[in-house]
Amino acid sequence: MIHEVIGQLDLTELHEELQLDLQNLQHLVPQVTKKLYANDKQIKDVQEKCPFLSPSLCEANAMSNCSALDTDEEILHWLHTAIAKEVWDMPPNNEGDPQDGYKSHLCGLNFSRAYDFACIAQRLDLIAKNETTHDVSAVVLLKEKLITSAVNHYNQSVSTLASGHFMGDHWLASFAVRAKMQIEVLLPRK
Repeated sequence: MIHEVIGQLDLTELHEELQLDLQNLQHLVPQVTKKLYANDKQIKDVQEKCPFLSPSLCEANAMSNCSALDTDEEILHWLHTAIAKEVWDMPPNNEGDPQDGYKSHLCGLNFSRAYDFACIAQRLDLIAKNETTHDVSAVVLLKEKLITSAVNHYNQSVSTLASGHFMGDHWLASFAVRAKMQIEVLLPRK
């Protein structure tokens, strides 16, 4: 006898189907990413259309970490030419408010930026350890700057978690956990 619970969906089959789709499409990600972004020059976040994602950092994270570029030197060159210097120096947004429908997204923007800064810093850490033909000290300096920026962005919005207001509480924690997990990979264990 099949027991049916009203209002409950068992999406195991859909999950398996989506996993298969992802496996079948995964090889396309580096190709498509390179095609979309390889020729970008000095992009800035003044192009932000989404209040909780940073397009330039999302793009830099994708180009750094999805094998769209073949060598460490290509990644470093792309980061230097494609991303404007002011992106690396962005301060955290301090206008977030978990009670407000729009401003709660600015809290999420800090978590999103923290995640991307940390992912890029992790890639730079691997590049610095590889010590091929690049300037290791410059790579380490940028990596340290991005780690600091990741921590600052995270810390700016962490107090907005569990505020008791639906506008922020229903989604900010997932962005915060994602950022925190990535940041902890980079920080020394105590």
